[in-house]
Amino acid sequence: MKYILLLLFPLSVQAQVTEVVEVPGLTKDQIFISARQWVVTSFVDSKEVLQLSDKETGEISGAGISSVVMKLPNFAGNQPVWFRFRVAIWCKDGKYKYSFSDFSDAYVGKPGDTRNLLFRSFEPAETKESNVIMMGKKKNQQMYEDLKAAINKNMTSTAESLKASVNKKPVDF
Repeated sequence: MKYILLLLFPLSVQAQVTEVVEVPGLTKDQIFISARQWVVTSFVDSKEVLQLSDKETGEISGAGISSVVMKLPNFAGNQPVWFRFRVAIWCKDGKYKYSFSDFSDAYVGKPGDTRNLLFRSFEPAETKESNVIMMGKKKNQQMYEDLKAAINKNMTSTAESLKASVNKKPVDF
């Protein structure tokens, strides 16, 4: 999955998406290798995303960029909305914990190009104004709610992708 968004008012997306997942019969090393492989294949630039990969402690962490596609007022058609977040995975024998948190910088455009910033952070919407779309408080609030729901759905899908990757049987050569 590849993600990007550009809006300027805070997003109060679920503050953190986290879960402990039991995977009986898998060692810490097997889980770690599968989770690291998932990070490498799931993000546009895994070298930029992956900030810590410590097999000894079983910890993987980094900064992700993802996107949701949605109809935005004052834009023609559906637009990719990109956003940033932190990803962390901790591996132990028979289980792992993942966390997606610190959602920020929702913008329209290309990944990493925040000129069309819609939201800076995911705080209560009343405290921010749209930087790009001038359309009134009610429409801004609706766009904010739609975006928040889309990002939560996206993170649920991202978590399911991680689970599917880790739960695959290791392949022996």
